[in-house]
Amino acid sequence: RMQRKPRPRHKIAFIHLDLGVGGAERLVVDAAMGLKSKGHDVTMYTTKHRADHCFPETVEHLPVEVHGSWIPTEIPFLGGQIFCSILRMIWLAFKLVFFGPKFDVIFCDGISACIPVLKLSNAKVVFYCHHPDLLLTRKSSMLRSLYRLPFNFIERVTTVMSDEILVNSKYTQKVTVKTFNLKTNPQIVYPCISVDKIDSLIQTRSQLNLPNRKMFVSLNRFDPAKNVELAIDAFAKLRKESSEKFLLVVAGGYDVKVQVNIDYHKKLQLQVESQGLSHSTFDRNKKNFDWSTDVVFILNVEEVEKIQLMRSSLALIYTPSNEHFGIVPIEAMTASCPVLAVASGGLLETVTTDGKVGILSQPNSSEFSEAMKKVATRPEDAKSMGTLGRKRALSLFSFEALSDALDA
Repeated sequence: RMQRKPRPRHKIAFIHLDLGVGGAERLVVDAAMGLKSKGHDVTMYTTKHRADHCFPETVEHLPVEVHGSWIPTEIPFLGGQIFCSILRMIWLAFKLVFFGPKFDVIFCDGISACIPVLKLSNAKVVFYCHHPDLLLTRKSSMLRSLYRLPFNFIERVTTVMSDEILVNSKYTQKVTVKTFNLKTNPQIVYPCISVDKIDSLIQTRSQLNLPNRKMFVSLNRFDPAKNVELAIDAFAKLRKESSEKFLLVVAGGYDVKVQVNIDYHKKLQLQVESQGLSHSTFDRNKKNFDWSTDVVFILNVEEVEKIQLMRSSLALIYTPSNEHFGIVPIEAMTASCPVLAVASGGLLETVTTDGKVGILSQPNSSEFSEAMKKVATRPEDAKSMGTLGRKRALSLFSFEALSDALDA
């Protein structure tokens, strides 16, 4: 019987704007680790990588090349973040193609403007579309719409120049085909969760000394697009209608150098106060932190803390609308935590609408508050959601499934 020949080992580059700690970064790191586990030689290229604000794999297991950090992220007094991001990615692509080693495959995501430069190499260029950026931009004024026109044009032209397009869900697939007028459906490659890592974190103690209170957790980066106000308003409504002193923990990615994170944290604090509730912000330097407030903010939450919060909470409150995928709900499902989320976008296929692993609601405080009340007053149903959620996550969103899909 003939033995199957081993698959050839490829040199693969990943090019990503900022290797921070967001959902897109989690996907890119998992994809890189997945291909590395298949025996491929993987290198990551980025314009920003800080050892104190990144996923540990990019420090311990993956070689990272940083180029273009000297290019500003915005123009003083004018903004221009998208212009600067495109400029940084084009410079990064230029350094990769003309000064880096030869690669067989280049995996790009987020910003497609660098694809024409990447195409100057002999490598196959794969673009992972989290969601068309031109559809995510807030058109708050005529001037802003005009400003976005050339960037939208660049995105439309350069995205289709890639050799292959991948997407993260059926929802994104449908939107991508329509936006870029594609003739064929892009392949769906679901982001993954590392079950072994989450299970390991479950067994690890963090420095959070959680109180013996029934609690809900909201996990998102501190950004207005995540609509955490909805979680606060729903929680306030629940508190007013119940004698139980529930606790809401609002935690997520936070960078002291990113103004939008700072501003949004302040805005949420004011939102809590406007509801007549008390709040505090977790201070890692204090050994005996006061958990007696109604709402606790945890900035730049650590991985082990995130999993501990999920395991200790009645449910995850996930409030973004039209989320193209949403990795946090999958992590919660893996940790056997029920998910309460908005009934839109990719969550319709990850959490589903059958109510078995969580509750999807319209984005208003009344429906979310009612869903919170259900998991708080029906512990058996909540436990069943957690059990079935983990089973679903393991079958569809495993590290092995992502690795196999990318290596196909």
